[in-house]
Formats: sequence, C-alpha cells, structure tokens
Amino acid sequence: MSLVAGYVSPENRPELVIAYEPGDRVLEAFEEPGNEVIMKPIGRDALVFLANRSNPVHSLTRSQIVDIYSGRTTNWKEVGGKDRKIQAFQRPMESGSQNLMEKLVMKGKKMAGAPVDLIVSDMEGLLENVSAYDGTGDALGYSVYYYARNMYQKPELTFMAVDGVMPSSETIRSKSYPFVNDFYAAVRADTPKDSKAYELFEWLTGEDGQSLINGLGYVGIGDGAKELPANLLAPDEDFTAAIPLPQGHVILADGDYLLGEQGIGVFDSHMNLLQFISHVDCDQVSLFLECSRDTVLPMMDTMTGGYGHYSIGKNQWVDREQDQDDTPFYWQEEAFAEAHPQLLQKYGVTAEDVEVRFYGEYAGVFVITDQQAEHYYDPNGKFLLDYETGGKGEEELPSRYVYGIDDHMAYIEIIDYRNRDNPASVQYHIYKDGRLMKTLTDEGGNISDIEPHFYTRSIGNYLYFYNYQDEPCAKFLYGYYGSD
Repeated sequence: MSLVAGYVSPENRPELVIAYEPGDRVLEAFEEPGNEVIMKPIGRDALVFLANRSNPVHSLTRSQIVDIYSGRTTNWKEVGGKDRKIQAFQRPMESGSQNLMEKLVMKGKKMAGAPVDLIVSDMEGLLENVSAYDGTGDALGYSVYYYARNMYQKPELTFMAVDGVMPSSETIRSKSYPFVNDFYAAVRADTPKDSKAYELFEWLTGEDGQSLINGLGYVGIGDGAKELPANLLAPDEDFTAAIPLPQGHVILADGDYLLGEQGIGVFDSHMNLLQFISHVDCDQVSLFLECSRDTVLPMMDTMTGGYGHYSIGKNQWVDREQDQDDTPFYWQEEAFAEAHPQLLQKYGVTAEDVEVRFYGEYAGVFVITDQQAEHYYDPNGKFLLDYETGGKGEEELPSRYVYGIDDHMAYIEIIDYRNRDNPASVQYHIYKDGRLMKTLTDEGGNISDIEPHFYTRSIGNYLYFYNYQDEPCAKFLYGYYGSD
C-alpha cells in the first residue's frame, strides 16, 4: 500500500517491496489511475501443519483438515489416531498465516470458533503450544514453512503430510505440496529502468537472485543453485571462552528476549541451554539473572494464571511460603537523610543535597552532591560509586544514569549528547564494591546488558555475550524475530 497510498509522501515512499501476495484492498488500490504496480513472484512459501512428534497421525487429507478447522471433526480417532480431542490452534484474523489458512485451505468455508486459549497471537507462541500443549501430543497448528523450518526448530515438533506429500523445498517449488503461496517483488510501473530499485527487481528473478533466495533457506521459483559468495557465508564463529560463573551457578534468560519463546531458559557458563521452563513468567528475570541451581523463584504459570514457586534445580513447582522481605526502603529524600545522618556528616552536606533518581520502572538510586562529586547509594544506604563533577554545573555535564547490578556491583552510563554520533561518546563505567573495575563503550556494537560476570553487545540482529576479559562467549539471534 505504501507504494501507491496518497498519505505517503514521495520522499518516504519505498522504491521496492518484497512481501507476500497483497490483500484485496491493496489490489483494488493498484487499479486506480496512476497507481500501476509491477509484481513478480520471486519465491514460494507454504502453509504447513505441525503436530507433536508423539502423535501417531503423520498425514491428513485436505478435506480432513477442513473438517477439523470447521468443527466437524473433533477427535483424533476420526482420522486414524488415538481417542483424544483435537486441540486445533488458530491465529488471529490479521496475521499472515491466518490469511493463508482462509485462502489456501478453507476457501470460503467458515472456521469453527476456537477457545481463547487456542488462538495464539504470535507464531512462536503457536508452535510452542503445539510442541508442549499439556504433554499429550493432541495439538495441531499451522505456520509458514520458512519460519517453521529455519527459525523455530524444536525436536518435539514434526510436519504433517497433506494428501501424503510432506512439505519440503522440492515439493513446494514443484507445487506438489498443495498449500503453496508465492511471495513477490514489486515496484511502481513508473520506476526508472536505470534505477537501482528496478535493477534489483529484475535481478531477483535471475539465476543469481534465485541462487541467493534458495541459499538463504527460502524456496525460489527457480532452481538457481550457484554457490553463494564467501562474503555472504560467514564461517560459524568459534566460541571457546566461558563466562566465569561461580560453581553451581547458572544464567536464567527471558525466553521471549533470547529465544522467541515464552518461558525461561537456563544456561551454563558457555551459554548452552540446560533446560527450558515453558509457560512461566518471573519478575526477577527481566532479561537475565545469575543464580545458584538451588534457587527457588516466585513465578506465574501463564497457562493457568496461577502463582507459585519453581525450583530451578529440581525443574518443578515446589511448595514454599511467600518470601518476607523486611528490609526498609527509603524512596523519599527526607527519609533517606534521616536514616543515614552519618553520610551527610561525611560529605559535609544537608538533606537538601540528597536527591532520588529513577531510571526505568524499578531502578532507583540516591545521590548526595557536594562541591566536587556526586556520591551514589542504593535505597538501603549501600555505597555504589562516585562521579567527579569538578564543581561543574548540570548544563556543563554529560547525562548520567546509575544502575545497581547486584550486592557488589553497579555501573554508570555516561552519554555526551553533543557527540552522540560517536560510539565512544557513550561510556559504561562498571564498579565493584565502589571501585572502578571496567570501562566499556559502544564501539564494536551497542552495550545491551551488564551483569555480574558478563555483558552483551547488540550487533545487527544478533546479541553477543562477553566475559570481562572481553572474550566472546556466545551469539544469539534476537528472540523477537520469532514474530510473523
């Protein structure tokens, strides 16, 4: 729509679009005078059906799939399986895979209404539920082939053949697999023939373009089989270094952030996945948490909405009374000053020189300012770090943000907005027990997370893990690429 829509100014209009087939509203817009668009198919994808590997049914006919999703068939025994109810997951109406379901499979037949918990908003959520739904293997779901094959690989999942044909690059390219849909490159008809956009548009359907599409794991409309140039095939990086975790400790990671799956991943010092706790949410694992394998954490079961405690080491829910934390917190300057008069005396200041600063939803620190420095403390009065101001006023200083990491570590992020285009203008000074331990900048990739024994850099679509000897330890594609 952005190629032709009047509300898109010419300078913001795309020159080339690569996408699935447009819907009726967009095709109608192309018919308006002056809105002519040239589209070419450059590859094929397919709507594929997935089940749990434990399901004895490995193939369904087109009519059986229609009957399942229209509500006429509700038990696996009706299609050769066990006497169990079919848990048929669906996608929301606005999703791309749901549009393919309506177009390629149902073809005007009405889909049965699904319970709310069987309509899943994102692709990774649907595949997660199909692979693990109540452990019985009764679930059935659908996805697009490229995503299910290349982006979300779980051993519990298996493709379902349709009319005896298993989806593969070969059966999709030949269209012997029934639910195939092309994706396109499109340019405006008035695009200059000597433009880079038109050159790329033409190139994508040639042998080189098709070889690239096939080489990246998509299914081209042609069988271009040229080997990709070496600079497009970066060798796998060898991560031999480790994060120096204390004995018996692990790293917990938010599943959505790192893996594109709801839950919590448990990793060792080489960032190898030891276990994955599905269908849970834990406030203490905002992104990462370093902890002992013996740790028990309060969590919510996202399937039931119930709360409980989960043992990381036992990998199960356990009985435990709610933690009671009686540590006093002082979020008002006056209360903090009254609780810590020795600090005012130490720096020769009054309560008016105490300020509370909040960074983000939960982080908060107190700063005591004297003539030469800012002295940062946590709400309990524990010293974090000093920042030398040299007597300069606020307008002369860069922006400063202080965060606690754990009971011993904190860091200050210093940003000089006057030189923001220079990655070195963003500095992270990391302190341990009040002493400077490490300085990092955004050169070589933006710093994303700073933890007790590692830090991460965001480089393109990837998240790299480093120990404090600056050795790369692991690399992950960001989890949000799991959305379709």
